[in-house]
Amino acid sequence: MKELKKKLVKGCTVYMSANSGCIGYGNIQCISNVCEPLGEISLYGHNQSYKIRDIKEIVSFPVINNQL
Repeated sequence: MKELKKKLVKGCTVYMSANSGCIGYGNIQCISNVCEPLGEISLYGHNQSYKIRDIKEIVSFPVINNQL
């Protein structure tokens, strides 16, 4: 079986840290966009960007089927 690479992508669910400035940081958030060169993410339902380093915990990764 092929080893799966887990990478921060659209659809990942995360907990943000309290010092991130994210409203609702204690709730699970879903990532809508990742900009690795800038080290930033966007979350669904939020109108600002957050730093990747402000992620407290990654809860889940989306299922991606690369065999198509």
